[in-house]
Amino acid sequence: MGHDIRAVIGFPEAVQAIVRGAGCPNATALPQGFAIAPLGHDQIDALTKLEPGRHVDGFVHLSDGLKNGILSLIGDASLAYIETDYFGGTGSQGAALLRDGQTVYERSTPVDRAPISASSPINSALRDLGVQTSDGDEFDALGLFKFRSLEALGLIEDED
Repeated sequence: MGHDIRAVIGFPEAVQAIVRGAGCPNATALPQGFAIAPLGHDQIDALTKLEPGRHVDGFVHLSDGLKNGILSLIGDASLAYIETDYFGGTGSQGAALLRDGQTVYERSTPVDRAPISASSPINSALRDLGVQTSDGDEFDALGLFKFRSLEALGLIEDED
């Protein structure tokens, strides 16, 4: 089964700023007081103003323009940008932690058939946002396994 999402995760106020600024569908509430909003092509275009700039190594969609667009909307709040692209247990995942008007870090890694580790980019970013877990799997603690596509997050994209 595949997993292909691009989204922002954080506390609802920061996620709502992205929803308003990028035209995302309503944010989805997550456990522990967090929220998630999907980013499709139209939302990424709105955030980058069609000028993505340099793409970040290891990411499909993350660019300097996207980071700057997100940062301009959230002020000094914190958000994690996440993207996944895997099918049949192989592919990649990445996350960037954005906080206090700057990019704290951006990391991506290939995904193979081995279980996702506690040090994976997404788990690390979620942990740094404050997600709590007893087993080291912040991804599962927020129930993100339920959202395998942008459609599962309420975003239907036109296929050109």
